[in-house]
Amino acid sequence: MASQTCIYCYQKSCHPKAMLTKNKRVSQEIKGALMCVNPKCVAVKSGKSAKSQDALSSLAIGLPGLIRCLIGSPLPPSAQP
Repeated sequence: MASQTCIYCYQKSCHPKAMLTKNKRVSQEIKGALMCVNPKCVAVKSGKSAKSQDALSSLAIGLPGLIRCLIGSPLPPSAQP
C-alpha cells in the first residue's frame, strides 16, 4: 500500500487545495495532507477524507501487519505478486 493510496478504497489520493487571498484568489496545494476524492469511499461519505501524510503512512504501514496477526493472511492487494 503506497502512502498516496486511500486505505479505505485503494484509490489514488490527491493533495487538497487551499484558497489564498492576496490581491486575487489563487489555488495552492497543501503538501502535508492527502485527500480521497472517490465519492463511494467510506472516508468521503463520513466527511473525513483528508488526512495528514504522516498519520496516513503510519496507518498504511501498521494495518497490514495487524491484519496478518489477526487473521493469519495478508490483505488481498498485498498478496498479489
